[in-house]
Amino acid sequence: MKAIPIVWKGMEFRSKLEARYYNHFKNLDWDFDYEPQVPGLFGYQPDFVIYPKRTKLIDYLGKVKPIYVEIKPLRDVTKIFEDPDYDNFKEKIYKNWNRENDLIVFGGKVFGRGQVSAVAICWQNNFPKHYGSYGIHYSLARGSNQQIGLSWNHAELYAKDDHTYPLDGAIGDNEKEAAEYIEQSWNNAWSQMRWKPKPTLDQKIQGVKTINEMIELVEKTEDPDLLLDIMDEKV
Repeated sequence: MKAIPIVWKGMEFRSKLEARYYNHFKNLDWDFDYEPQVPGLFGYQPDFVIYPKRTKLIDYLGKVKPIYVEIKPLRDVTKIFEDPDYDNFKEKIYKNWNRENDLIVFGGKVFGRGQVSAVAICWQNNFPKHYGSYGIHYSLARGSNQQIGLSWNHAELYAKDDHTYPLDGAIGDNEKEAAEYIEQSWNNAWSQMRWKPKPTLDQKIQGVKTINEMIELVEKTEDPDLLLDIMDEKV
């Protein structure tokens, strides 16, 4: 299915799915940009970039790096390595992408196989050829913060005491509240963009609070007599 562009919040997105992730990342209070410029990259542009806050894990790895994000309409993002429809995309990445930049792919559902929510296409200077140890999970930073982030499969080994951002311990079965919050954020991200029916004349009248608003409503109504009849019934 061909993606349908959409203008949302004054921005032009290439698809509703990208706009939904924009809302979702906003709901999670992440620091990110849409369609970032990647230095030295030609012929391809990722959809988003996430800017991690400084954490003990990032200190362990040696430097703070942005996480670049691609959005693909896969029902299960873990199958991107198996799906021939994405062979051209992967070849483009292998050919043009700088290994020093991390790149992950989110799919069309908030959770995929094994609760994996994204898959690394480039991670720690490697190009994985299967999702295996390169699945990305949502995480819960425990402590006063309780911030939702991202976790690489083995990140919790180095970040148990961190309470700030992504790459903290993955959400376990006992963290149902956090998982529900993520799903609510995802659903809300879609609800914000859903078509809403125009209010009925009766609903418009109910919303009138001043004389000026009533005069404006009469002037805009195609059938003023019907409006006056409804108003008479209300009085």
